[in-house]
Amino acid sequence: MRMLNKGEKKVMDCIWNNGHEMSSNDLVLELEPMKFSKPSVYKALQSLESDGFIKIKCVELVGQIYARKLSAAISKEEYFAFEMDSNGMGIESLKGICMALIGQYEKRTDSKMDKVVVGELENIIKEIKDRN
Repeated sequence: MRMLNKGEKKVMDCIWNNGHEMSSNDLVLELEPMKFSKPSVYKALQSLESDGFIKIKCVELVGQIYARKLSAAISKEEYFAFEMDSNGMGIESLKGICMALIGQYEKRTDSKMDKVVVGELENIIKEIKDRN
């Protein structure tokens, strides 16, 4: 895996946030308001596909043309975990990262999330124990 450039990250965000397969034309239309040109989208898609970030999920007939439907090959969480680890913030930084995320949430919403956090941490612990 490698770090994504700014344009590739925008394309991946669009795919991740959409939640289902998208054609290259869907992506062009979605990214157009952000001043993303059609050739830039196609170039990013070509790079993302060759490096394994996206995959062709299916081919669908749209009008008289077949369109490849693309989906993410890795989750947003997997990518950002890789990016953080690449920047020296590995598992040893887990507590600090969690506390920073909680702090960001509390600032943004003006609410404490103790019960939610404890529940999520308990789920993580259970999942880890079930693996072993």
